[in-house]
Amino acid sequence: KFILTSYADKESAGGPDLKELSLRRATGAVRQREGSFAADYGMGAGLTGAELQRAILGFMGRLGGLSRLMLPEPQDVLRASLHWAPDAPVPLKLPFGVGAAAGGMELPLDALLPRLVELCGQSGDAGARVAAAQGLHGALSYMVGAAATSPTRGRVGVQSPFAVHYRNIFPAVLGLAASATGVCRELFAPLLRQLVHWFSGANQVHADEALALIDSLVEGLCGSDSGVRELACEALDEFVKWAVKQSTKAELAIRPQTGGVGSPSSVHALLERLFVLAAHPTEERRLGAALVFGRVHLHLRGETVLVSAYAMRILHALLRSLKLCAQISASEGVGDGDSNNIPARGA
Repeated sequence: KFILTSYADKESAGGPDLKELSLRRATGAVRQREGSFAADYGMGAGLTGAELQRAILGFMGRLGGLSRLMLPEPQDVLRASLHWAPDAPVPLKLPFGVGAAAGGMELPLDALLPRLVELCGQSGDAGARVAAAQGLHGALSYMVGAAATSPTRGRVGVQSPFAVHYRNIFPAVLGLAASATGVCRELFAPLLRQLVHWFSGANQVHADEALALIDSLVEGLCGSDSGVRELACEALDEFVKWAVKQSTKAELAIRPQTGGVGSPSSVHALLERLFVLAAHPTEERRLGAALVFGRVHLHLRGETVLVSAYAMRILHALLRSLKLCAQISASEGVGDGDSNNIPARGA
């Protein structure tokens, strides 16, 4: 009793708290272990990027043979990073000299594109990221110009050698156009708008190139980045607007046989993909389809051919999407977003 009373008096008088002492000891032990780890691997204050890389390599070396389990297979990394399409080269001809002494060389641009895209999205050096963005901007402008002079452009069934590269470049372009870096955004936001205008004309590009842009914008529409999602929605709205402008009524009347592939008008290909999104079990994809429908119906309702072909299908897709949204909690507001974007309300 005496011991308990004296302990209580000591606590009431502002004595040391046992829990606080235990927490201090534990914190000190953790800091001591962190300091020992930093000293062992050279991870002190003011560590540069090269020193950090050496420290990581030293740490992995001390793990022994088990460190190989932390890394992917080298051949898989090389296959994914060196070339996107070894069978579809993109040569860049660089002329030198004039007259009889004229010569030149070919630069394999397809070998540089994966590196440029990787640096634009993953480099921690701001200068390297901006330089890679400028290089990617120039390379993409060259590719579009080279395809525009191809005699096979606009022909149905002819595959473009650039389409497989576009499927890897366009998502990066969309991300850079919505980037927080001012230089990248100023470079790629106008370029994205120009690409939308160019590829919406079915008679001046290959069909698979236009589909590559549509698929990239649709994937960006369903992503988690709100800036990319809003920009993709605006780009799809602009795509439909210019596709209708650059297509005749006869071309708009020709409907694709299988999901929009090979259609003379890219509007059909985009609408088929939006129908798939509207019936998707993922709520983000259904909401993305509803947002696009809420914008593009303003361009569709002026064309009798498109209204006759797609009005009931759009209404059916959105009503089905509302039915799926009824199973989601009302606090998320997804169902309200779909209902507000039904074209019948906006017309």
